[in-house]
Amino acid sequence: MFSLLDLIPIGASPNPRDFSDVEQFSQVLGVLLKDLVTRASSGSSSTKFAIGEADVMNFQKQYGLAQCTPDISESDCNRCLEEAVGYIPECCSGRKGARILKGSCNLRYELYRFYEYTAAAPPPSPVNSPLPPLTNTTTTDGPADTFSIGLCDLYFLSEDGWIAI
Repeated sequence: MFSLLDLIPIGASPNPRDFSDVEQFSQVLGVLLKDLVTRASSGSSSTKFAIGEADVMNFQKQYGLAQCTPDISESDCNRCLEEAVGYIPECCSGRKGARILKGSCNLRYELYRFYEYTAAAPPPSPVNSPLPPLTNTTTTDGPADTFSIGLCDLYFLSEDGWIAI
């Protein structure tokens, strides 16, 4: 991490399933993501991270996560996450979930809770440490793509239950 904003897209992974009421879904998603972007980008210099949920309809919830590398500024984090949100109509419109990964930020949303968060002190990171490799597994609830930038303890739902990574 060099305190340089990296907006180069690493990838986007939409959930293969579509949501039936796209207009309702998109409206709730927009409010949720706006909140996550604001909270993540205004986080401390060591924890630029936010999770949240919103009611969609018929007792369904939408879950989201936004995260930036801790070396970038609040405005750069906001810019990176806003660009990730802006990419949703192009890659993932109407999909039940998606993950958008850029060099300096990560954005994800799903209709199932794909995380469990416990606050932890961030580990010291070497100056030239690369991001961990991306893994991809599938559960009955949909894709459970997982990764962590090392800002907190993250747990993801797999067929065997919650797994810490």
